[in-house]
Amino acid sequence: MSVDPSFASNGPFLGSEIYVSSIGSDSARVAEVCRSSALDASVPVCDGWDVGAAVRHLGWVHRWATECVRLGAMAERESVSTPDASADAAGLADWFSQGADALVEVLGTYDPEAPAFLPFRVPQTVASWQRRLAHETSVHRVDVESAIDAVAPIDAVLASDGVDEYLSAALVRILGSGRAAVPVGSLHIHCTDVAGEWLVVPEGEGFALTREHAKGDAAIRGAAADVLLALWGRRGVAAALGGAGLDVVGDESVASAWLAIGGV
Repeated sequence: MSVDPSFASNGPFLGSEIYVSSIGSDSARVAEVCRSSALDASVPVCDGWDVGAAVRHLGWVHRWATECVRLGAMAERESVSTPDASADAAGLADWFSQGADALVEVLGTYDPEAPAFLPFRVPQTVASWQRRLAHETSVHRVDVESAIDAVAPIDAVLASDGVDEYLSAALVRILGSGRAAVPVGSLHIHCTDVAGEWLVVPEGEGFALTREHAKGDAAIRGAAADVLLALWGRRGVAAALGGAGLDVVGDESVASAWLAIGGV
């Protein structure tokens, strides 16, 4: 891949305070939905998930990342457990909130440049976890809120930064794992409500990524939140967010192939 580990840190980083604050506020919303909803309520934007599964997943990620920061190295996955199926909504919400609070405290007090393992090709620092988890939490907050048809918009600037983080970190990891193949054809991505443009070009077994206004074989244009959620394979979110969806220009099969990767 022609995306080196410094790409993300050279990008439009929003800053520790914004990321940590976003994690805290979105986590509070997740806990609120969990506490007041049926755990088996379907998450319509993700096949096979219900509220309980989404909350367990995000809560596990929060706890594991907290340990990676505290250790300054990779934490054992077995060191983090989740409540069993007998947990009720209140118990699961309490468990989730405790983990989110611990995460916010750690990310808010550790030096952003301190070492911390991440399973991504990004700088191995606390700052990278701040960015990663702000976007992880915002997307899963949308998942949970979609179950009760009450999705609050993702801030446009945060969402644009999330698109950048997806392309420079998550997409590299997904394609590198072999879970998806690199599509044939280049893609231009353009946020229409805030700054944010990228060009993704297949290159060998990977891709080259630049931040620029340039013509691709296909282009997707839309509000930053709609672009971010579409890249992550979330369906039907534009209407819930009050958006009009994405405009696709050029080869629709190329655009569809790139958009399919985030849902694997």
